[in-house]
Amino acid sequence: MRKGTYTAICQIAVIALFSLAAFGSAYEGQVEGDEMVLKIMQNEDTNDVGLAYSDLLSMALVQYGEDFTCSSDILLNFTNGTITSLEAMSAGTSLVVLTQQSIDMINQFEPPEEYLNCYNYTLLSLEYLKSYVFYLSKFYETSNSRYIILAKEYLDLSGEYYEKAIEESYFVE
Repeated sequence: MRKGTYTAICQIAVIALFSLAAFGSAYEGQVEGDEMVLKIMQNEDTNDVGLAYSDLLSMALVQYGEDFTCSSDILLNFTNGTITSLEAMSAGTSLVVLTQQSIDMINQFEPPEEYLNCYNYTLLSLEYLKSYVFYLSKFYETSNSRYIILAKEYLDLSGEYYEKAIEESYFVE
């Protein structure tokens, strides 16, 4: 591995580890995603839709934190040499699928007007997280350093929109 590539991986690992503190347990105890979807479907004609949608967005943000943490663990294990590039690529590819599931979950319903900003920020954070993990997986597959540079750019964007989604979620509660 070239020195520049190793340095870029280390930078992403440090950023990822420091960012883990942001995810904490702010949304512990939320109802599972499928139950949230069912709750929204049952309450479509009532005022409870906003509350159910809020819970759905919260669940998506929890899943973001889980996927982000897992991607950090994959990166850490890869840089420590405890998993191979093929194992890292396979695990990363699975995370891309899981992140897409979170995106699909929040896209099942039109967000109520008061949740539109939170929805947009949550969606962008998930989309950029998916791109981050995708480009990490491409790096694991090819060892091409341009993928790690792209991954870092998407990581930065993802974190930015995640923070905005969290901030916005406080305004609509």
